[in-house]
Amino acid sequence: MQFSLLINIIIAIPLFCCVFVANINPVNFWPSTFIGLGFLVWLGFNIFFLVYWALLKKRYFLISLITILINHNNLKANFGSFSKSKENTLAKIKIVSLNTQLLGYFQEQNNADAIIKEIKNTQADIVCLQEFLSLAPYDINYFKTKLDMPYSYFKALADGRKKGKFGMVIFSKHPIKEKGFTDFGEYTGNMAVWCTISINDVLIKCYSLHLQSIRFSKKDYNVIKEGEQNINQNDAKNILRRIKIAAKVRAIQVDNICKDLAKQKLPILLCGDFNEAPVSYSYGQFTKNLKDAFISGNVGLEATYIGPFPAYRIDYIMHGTEWQTLIYKSKKVSSDHKMIVATLQWK
Repeated sequence: MQFSLLINIIIAIPLFCCVFVANINPVNFWPSTFIGLGFLVWLGFNIFFLVYWALLKKRYFLISLITILINHNNLKANFGSFSKSKENTLAKIKIVSLNTQLLGYFQEQNNADAIIKEIKNTQADIVCLQEFLSLAPYDINYFKTKLDMPYSYFKALADGRKKGKFGMVIFSKHPIKEKGFTDFGEYTGNMAVWCTISINDVLIKCYSLHLQSIRFSKKDYNVIKEGEQNINQNDAKNILRRIKIAAKVRAIQVDNICKDLAKQKLPILLCGDFNEAPVSYSYGQFTKNLKDAFISGNVGLEATYIGPFPAYRIDYIMHGTEWQTLIYKSKKVSSDHKMIVATLQWK
């Protein structure tokens, strides 16, 4: 029994540490990234010990119970909330976010029409696409026409590996007044774009982000798929190194975006592929002043990346306190990411 208690305490420590991950910059302490990534594992073990001690009628169950309860914010970020917003008579907007995986370019497929069909079915007001490839005939104008969205802002990255123009795009049914992008500095393959949009004469600012990718190689993915039986020390070190480097770069990107967000006077929409799990520095910084549409629009564990890792919710739609989320949905489409859709309403 004493051995079980010791294991319980050891397992409770990383779950307790998850409470602080949102405010620990990986640049200063990179292990916080791995603590956050393991949240669901720590949670599962602590639930086991909670039940184990409860069945034995031992007060030791309080160790795991208290540790779980103090993670209430992380629990909501991962599982949503039963508390739902009440619909009112004020105007609604619907926003879509999707990493299109270059519309199937590297898979030698053309998923443009399939993705257009899925987006059109949502009847969205604003569509934010990451990893978008504008390649004739399936270019920006083709999408604008098919989606019936006359306004757009496309920003291309300097990338000579692909035909056409590769970057990020925001489509809108409503007039775009201003537009721009956040430069992440040296070439990373990631960026952030923004637009000021007029909706019924009310200006809002919409950001679409694609934060630093882990950049696993094909070999790394094969190692992850094969599992621990065939992994060697060098392979493991390489995978962990890539995760660590990406987390540090993302933290710098997030800090730059948060500085810009702090200056804004307009209502904010923030969405995109963050390449980050909910228990993370990135998520914690953004949700200091923004609401996660998933929490009030969904109940249940969600994974928006369909690949082997990171098989977490890494795509998000967030909004300012001027809105409430009525509906949040995700759907598998022709991409390695799910399409996420949120219906928001003015308070």
